[in-house]
Amino acid sequence: IALNITNQSPPTLIPWSNNRIKLQRHSVESNIVSTDEGSLQSSIFLNKLTNVISRRLNVLSINNRNEYSNSVGVLFSGGIDSVLVAAVLHLCLSNKSQSIDLINVSFVSPDDKSPSPDRLAAIGALNELQSLYPNRKWNLVNVDIDTNARNNQENHIKNLIYPLDTHMDLNI
Repeated sequence: IALNITNQSPPTLIPWSNNRIKLQRHSVESNIVSTDEGSLQSSIFLNKLTNVISRRLNVLSINNRNEYSNSVGVLFSGGIDSVLVAAVLHLCLSNKSQSIDLINVSFVSPDDKSPSPDRLAAIGALNELQSLYPNRKWNLVNVDIDTNARNNQENHIKNLIYPLDTHMDLNI
């Protein structure tokens, strides 16, 4: 397993903007989404996500009173779900100087030197988060797992996963 913390340049991305949804600072009880069209479902979803993340942060701060208690991280593929969790985590953290680790796991073959699609997506999403929230320290933690090591542990991993309906269950 190789760990590499980096701030890399983004790959070329297609620009996208959505003027209907705007994130704003909030308290746990307030709405964090405002839309011109009043998208109630989006507001409900983001408020529930905010409450869950805030509760998790509270549990972590109560149970972790050691040298690592200031550490917080997100498993980060660079996809919309992990980017949303990272952005809401940023909004929930009261300590604005606390860094957030974005942990990107990639299965790599010793023969293949090109970065995985998830790694490229993570780099692009990191740069987007940095531009949206420039006062937060974002750390992209690259975890490279050799495909041979992963394959050697596949049966053990399958025994730990339930319901293991698809191959994606193994990747997650």
